[in-house]
Amino acid sequence: MPIVINTKPEVQKELSRQAAAHGVDVVSYAASLFEEAAYVSAGPKKLSLGQLDKTLQELTQFSQDSRTPG
Repeated sequence: MPIVINTKPEVQKELSRQAAAHGVDVVSYAASLFEEAAYVSAGPKKLSLGQLDKTLQELTQFSQDSRTPG
């Protein structure tokens, strides 16, 4: 079933950036986020070791410090 979601331009830009980082098109990426959100339980989410590893690798992308040690 097609669903149309209107978002702010800055949200579209961020979704596009994240989709590119995952190597997929923005529509597929947004659909995967939507599907994941549909199954979120009220309790804590349990991650497999593989999912945990992937999540930690993704987090390291944002923690890279461009400063040189001094």
